[in-house]
Amino acid sequence: MDNKEKESEDDDNILEILKLSTACVGKIINSMEFTDAFTLSSLSNRSKNCVRSANYQIAGMKFEFCNSEDDDRILLARTTHALADSIIEPRDSHPQRWSIFLPKREVMGILTYRYKDFNLVGRTNVDCKELATNHLMNVFKTDKTYVTINQTIKNLPDFFLWKYVKKFKCVEIVPKERADTLNITTDDINFVLGTVKSLNYRFSVNINEKVFKLKNSIYDECELLCFDDAHWLDTENLLTHTPLLKKLRLNGIHGKQINTVLKHMIRGDSSKLVEFSTFAGYRFVENDIFDGIETKIENIQNRKTTDGRFQISYCTSMRRVRCIESSMFNMF
Repeated sequence: MDNKEKESEDDDNILEILKLSTACVGKIINSMEFTDAFTLSSLSNRSKNCVRSANYQIAGMKFEFCNSEDDDRILLARTTHALADSIIEPRDSHPQRWSIFLPKREVMGILTYRYKDFNLVGRTNVDCKELATNHLMNVFKTDKTYVTINQTIKNLPDFFLWKYVKKFKCVEIVPKERADTLNITTDDINFVLGTVKSLNYRFSVNINEKVFKLKNSIYDECELLCFDDAHWLDTENLLTHTPLLKKLRLNGIHGKQINTVLKHMIRGDSSKLVEFSTFAGYRFVENDIFDGIETKIENIQNRKTTDGRFQISYCTSMRRVRCIESSMFNMF
C-alpha cells in the first residue's frame, strides 16, 4: 500500500466516526490529541461542527507575532497544569523569553504551531493567518487567550486578530529581545488600552512623541497595566482613566512622576488600585517622591501614610519604589 492509499484509508476511518451518536463522538474527539482534532475539524463543515459540538477544551492559547512573519505562531496548552508554569503565562513585568520553534511537537506540555503549519490554505482567498485564527476561535473552547506582538504593525487598529478574539488574559507589545526597540504611535497605545479588552497589558515600546497622555478609560476589568519604560508618560491624570485598575507598574519614570502617581493613588482616584511599583529611570531624590505627601517614617526604607491605608517602601540605591495597601503588605 503506497502513502496516498494509506492516507485515503485513514481519512475514511476518521469519517466513520461521524456515523456514531453525538455523545460517543464527543468523547472520542475529546480524547484526541489536538493535532488530530484540528485535522478532523478541517475536513468538512460537518466534521467541523462535530468538533465544535464536542466542546474540545484548550486551557490557554497564545498568539505570537514575531520579527519574521514566517515565525508567527500559536502556542497551545491543553491542560491547566501545563498552562500554569509555561511560557504562555507572563512572568511579572519581565516574562521569560524562550524561543521554541518546534512545530507539531510538545514541549513542557505546550504545543507550538507556526501559522503555516495549519493546513487551511487554498480554500479561500482570505489570508491564511486570519483563516486559521478564525477557525481556532470558532471551533475550539478556551478561557484564556494571550497575544504577544514583537513587530511593528502598521494600522494596528485594523489588525485582524481583534476581529476574532474579543477578550484576552494578557496583551503584550514588546520586542523579542530587550536590546531591540519597538516603535509605536500614541494613537496605537490609546487604541489598545481603550478598545482591546484584556485583564493585563504590558508595553515595552518607543513612542513617536515626547509625551503620552491617556485619552480614554481602559477596560474596566483590567487588573494590571505595565510599562517597561514610561519616562514619556504623563502621570498627572493617569489614574482618572484607570478607575478600577488593581496593579500599576511604571518603570523608567523619575521622582516627580512617582510623586504624582502616589498622590493620586492615596487620594483614591483609582479606587481599586492596591499596588504601584517602579524601577526609576535614574537615582531619585527622596524629597521629590514624598513632596506634599504626609507619611510616618517606620524605618530607613519604609513609610506609612498618616491614615494608615498605604505602605510605601523605597530604596534609592536600587531606584525601587512600591506602594501597596497596608492590608496587602504581609502578602508580599
